[in-house]
Amino acid sequence: MTREVSAYNASLTQSLRRYATLRLKQLRGFWRRFSKNRAAVGGLSFVVFLVIVATLAPWLAPHDPIRFDLVPELLLLPPQQSYPFGTDQFGRDVLSRTIWGARVSLLVGFLAAAVAGLVGITLGSVAGYKGGRLDNLLMRATDIMLTLPTFFLILIIALFFGPSIFNIVFILGLTSWPSTARLVRAEFLSFRERDFTTAARAVGMSDLRIMFLEILPNAIFPAVVDITLLIAGAIITEASLSFLGVGDANVVSWGWMLQESMKVFRRAPWTTIAPGLAITATVIAFNLLGDGLNDALNPHLKER
Repeated sequence: MTREVSAYNASLTQSLRRYATLRLKQLRGFWRRFSKNRAAVGGLSFVVFLVIVATLAPWLAPHDPIRFDLVPELLLLPPQQSYPFGTDQFGRDVLSRTIWGARVSLLVGFLAAAVAGLVGITLGSVAGYKGGRLDNLLMRATDIMLTLPTFFLILIIALFFGPSIFNIVFILGLTSWPSTARLVRAEFLSFRERDFTTAARAVGMSDLRIMFLEILPNAIFPAVVDITLLIAGAIITEASLSFLGVGDANVVSWGWMLQESMKVFRRAPWTTIAPGLAITATVIAFNLLGDGLNDALNPHLKER
């Protein structure tokens, strides 16, 4: 009995080692393909830099981003050594506000994309695996969502429920899932009749286990790319809402900075340049990252 247990443990250990080796090999292959795309690596580097800046904002920001300093000498101060990005019409440091604004933009982007990804992956998985009437019902709902003027819908809902950051996050998440759902459904339609799925049914695995333990790990890659692009879209939408005065005025965001700077743009263009460039660079970085992930994860490109 002891020998059998020892033999079983040895076999299990060997299997785990083979699995770990295979996963490590796959990860190295992914990084090799991804690193060939210099633009994608640049996008990833900027995203990592932005995350670090947002995390360390309390220590990196040289001044209080909220405190008004109405001393005449500090109003609309052009860029100089003490204020590298200048000050706005309320004497607030533009650099500090830009650093803190990264927190709000990334928070909205990541959380909204997470909500959209969760809804889209769930509905797409169910529709693609079950098929039939349920698939038709879910896809018609998806088509309806795709035909709606999403931005104006978000604008109306934000006005109705209040412009808090978390309201905006959930509104964005609950209106951005259709593209993810369609991608995941297409992958499930392809994988649900594969040999490994048939074998899983034959050994008595439940539908939920087959869906989320067998098929989803193989079907998740297009959704990962789409979610990356959803982050960029959520950042633009939040900035647009704030620019229109519908964002959360209680936090520092790049959109609010643009909205406030419009009043003094001709006299102090630096108040617009910093948040505008921050939004542009961040969105471009996430799009480049998404393109790189698509190239690295696309199975048709792996053989090249």
